[in-house]
Amino acid sequence: MMRRSYFNIRSDLRGVPLEGFVILYRVAGDRIEIMRIVSGRRNLGALFSDVDDE
Repeated sequence: MMRRSYFNIRSDLRGVPLEGFVILYRVAGDRIEIMRIVSGRRNLGALFSDVDDE
């Protein structure tokens, strides 16, 4: 599975493309937290523009 870092959007954000969608997640300790599942055609930066980097 091809994973990708989205550091330019949020320092802890990672993603996995799957059938035209991107599953956006972050690793939190010993678990994975799914942030959003979005169309791969979306402007991902705009989705997180109102979220502070934690």
